[in-house]
Amino acid sequence: MKCNWIIIMLFSVWVVTAQQKKTAAQCQESFKAFETKVSGGNYDEAATMYAPLQKECPKVDEKLYELAEEVYSHRAQLAPRGEKQRAELDKLVLVYSQYSKNYPASALKADISRAMLQKRYNLAADDEIFKTLDAAFAKNSAAFTNHEALEAYFLLYLKKFEENKGITQDQLIAKYADVTAQAGKAKEEIIRQRDILLAKEAAGTITTTEKAHIAALNEKIDSFTAVEENADILARRHFSCDKLEAFYASGFEVHKTSAKWLESAVNTLYKTRCGNSAVLQKGVAEWHSIAPGPRSAMYMGLMAQRKNNIADAVKYFDEAARLETTAEKKAEMYYMAATLIRQSDKKMAKDYALKAAQLNTKSGRPYVFLAEMYSSAGKECEMTDFERKALVWLAGETLKKAEQAEAKYKATADAMMINLNKKAPVKADLKAAGRKAGQKISYGCWINETITIPNL
Repeated sequence: MKCNWIIIMLFSVWVVTAQQKKTAAQCQESFKAFETKVSGGNYDEAATMYAPLQKECPKVDEKLYELAEEVYSHRAQLAPRGEKQRAELDKLVLVYSQYSKNYPASALKADISRAMLQKRYNLAADDEIFKTLDAAFAKNSAAFTNHEALEAYFLLYLKKFEENKGITQDQLIAKYADVTAQAGKAKEEIIRQRDILLAKEAAGTITTTEKAHIAALNEKIDSFTAVEENADILARRHFSCDKLEAFYASGFEVHKTSAKWLESAVNTLYKTRCGNSAVLQKGVAEWHSIAPGPRSAMYMGLMAQRKNNIADAVKYFDEAARLETTAEKKAEMYYMAATLIRQSDKKMAKDYALKAAQLNTKSGRPYVFLAEMYSSAGKECEMTDFERKALVWLAGETLKKAEQAEAKYKATADAMMINLNKKAPVKADLKAAGRKAGQKISYGCWINETITIPNL
């Protein structure tokens, strides 16, 4: 009898296991059919398949919810405004909730998407949306890689402060620092991705798809820059250097060994134009001492510059450039160094400007800087009066490079050339100097360039 029971139990286990395997196989088959409909753009048919599939196979594949998001987003966009659109939007809200429940590791992403959908279409009150975004930011601020979500969160936070709904001045300062820090980090990551593609473009190995992606990344960079700038403008009216100084001074001794806290303090004080703050200067020095990096080195350079200590400023900007991981940031540091030593060391200033131009080929600013240097070369270089006048042509060629690198500099280049052409050599100057069109003029000194005399 006992033996029979064992046989019956084993048979039952086998039946259940076989049934589970069969169910898993069926789920996969249904999911693949659903995926095919979505990839083929058959959103209406896919919509009829989603609800039963999600109910019976909620964890068949995380992609189920990403595909459902695509389905209902598309249907909501096409639906006429009113009840029909609201019905599709409610289904999309449900998709995000199901996603969050069944895949906790992706819950933050789903919750943020749900909150932004509710805000975009006024599907929920601001307090509910704020609660979702606030919880997500508190849990993992790095999850805010969407500029719209980050800006919406800060605006809702600021609104609560302005309406006296339980947010203090100190909390607003801390939140401003955290939000702008996240915007900066997200932007730096996008810049890193773009620089990889720009390197491939320069090497001639980029694909058409990747080339189109560069424009999309540039838009994202601009969007995060706008988040930083808007937060600065909106929050600054509630800040004063005295308030910020008091806030960061009160926590300095406790947090002076925390690189993250020091970075936040330095960023906030500098962005809000509190350059004379004693806490800012102490914070920069402590930060660079315990965790030297490109940003801390840059601020050390800026502090040295404020004290008119040009040698130290250049040293720190050079250090920042070496530590930076993105070409654009390296270029920015070299350009800052170039502007500082333009008067004291023209050769080094030119070298830094050229480094900036080579690292960021989409920037015209270094070429405008060089054109100004060439056109105002003084007695530090030995040359004839004709050769000095002819530097206008070198400046003109350099301005063309600025325009080619960045179209927005065309107006600047045109305006500069109007003034430069007034100083340019004329035929009489050529004759007096015994020169003619097509001949070359080679400059030594810090200029170290050769130009060809144009036809006049």
